[in-house]
Amino acid sequence: MDKMPDPPRESNALWTYTQVAAFLHVSLSTAKRLPIPRVKIDHSVRFFPERVRDWAASRSIPRLPEDPNV
Repeated sequence: MDKMPDPPRESNALWTYTQVAAFLHVSLSTAKRLPIPRVKIDHSVRFFPERVRDWAASRSIPRLPEDPNV
């Protein structure tokens, strides 16, 4: 089984699909299907780290309240 790459370190550099996949802890094929805002530079696709974080945060779901009957 292939080892997942380490999540990207803090930097102003744009991220690749591999770095996005590592940050989100998903496979590369899943990262390529996600509707995350991206930029295309010539033939390369890159991501602004803050937009990846914002996108991930917008996908969070609230915790269900505790059931008082349990």
